[in-house]
Amino acid sequence: SLDQVVIRENAIYNNIRYGLGYGVVVDSGDGIPIIEYNIFDRNRHSIAGNGYGGYIVRHNTFFAGLFGNSDGMMAQIDMHGVTERTLLNGDDQAGTFIHVYANDFAIPQGSLMPWGVEAPIAGIRGVPSESAVFELNCVARTDGEWVEQSTMTAHSSKQTGQNCYQKAKYRNGEVVREAWLCSTPTHGSAMEGIVLRDNKMGQATGCRGEPFEGAFADDDGHSLEPEIDRLAEMGIVSGCSKFPEPRFCPDQNVTRGQAAAMIVKAFDIPRQGGNYFDDDDGRWFERYADALYRAGVTTGTAPRRFDGYEVATRGTVITFISRALDLPPTSRDYFTDDNGTWWEDHANRARAAGIVNGCSSTRFCGSRIASRAETAAMVVRAID
Repeated sequence: SLDQVVIRENAIYNNIRYGLGYGVVVDSGDGIPIIEYNIFDRNRHSIAGNGYGGYIVRHNTFFAGLFGNSDGMMAQIDMHGVTERTLLNGDDQAGTFIHVYANDFAIPQGSLMPWGVEAPIAGIRGVPSESAVFELNCVARTDGEWVEQSTMTAHSSKQTGQNCYQKAKYRNGEVVREAWLCSTPTHGSAMEGIVLRDNKMGQATGCRGEPFEGAFADDDGHSLEPEIDRLAEMGIVSGCSKFPEPRFCPDQNVTRGQAAAMIVKAFDIPRQGGNYFDDDDGRWFERYADALYRAGVTTGTAPRRFDGYEVATRGTVITFISRALDLPPTSRDYFTDDNGTWWEDHANRARAAGIVNGCSSTRFCGSRIASRAETAAMVVRAID
């Protein structure tokens, strides 16, 4: 299963081999992997699927020839059809759920596939069983056919008037199965199961270089942007990525290590001495985890375990803050959804101190995973 798979902050390039040459391949599975904040260049397909799975592709940058020429590059976002995989007609599925948003496709007009035809940026070779949504992307192309859908049909011989190519299986150098695969492309708003909306066309260099306000490019207009910028000005956060522009990833889940770092820096908790956890040795968050232990903020998730790469819930974050500041107790019960939980007392203390308002007027949502923006906001309000 591909549950919880995240591919983040990699440079994946020069996978140009004809026949394969994929940067990321999604096979069958019940989960939907997230592919985010990566740089792709000069891959035959940067992201490909076998027709049975799906993917979420967001906040990536796709180049054409930054690390070499663009010869051999095809559709950078690709989803094969089931018919293409099996060579059996009758199943036009090409993927399940596909969501491609907020990416920079700095791939100019005129990038040609090996046989001289201009490559679409995305190719869906059939019909998604749920949907394929392409939105809020920046695209160097100016025409509306940057996403192409092809209905695949297998034939025993090449069919005149169709775009066919040969697909063969080899064993010991001998062909053991051979078939012609033909596609009938369709374009435009009639594409079945494919949604295109709010994409910026003709952006020669993607959205890179566009002006943005504050410290980060990806939080403009976010309700918690002032709190994020405040932490950046204080040197408490530096973002999740610096290329092609500084980003904070405000809606990304915060990890226990990230939350620990924010809190230790914000409240100037001493970071020297002690090694209290075995699972953080050499990790970037080790000194922050040890600092929280020395300060009596946490004992970890188990004896000598901190789990710094695990996500942090709102209950965890507010408990860290409450203990770090030694917030005074309160007799008032502000929230109805935390009765009997281990974070109830800390949520009430933080509410009385004006650090949190909850997720509604009567609920705290302590078991919900906290975002990086939510954590930044709680820390800023605790400072104030």
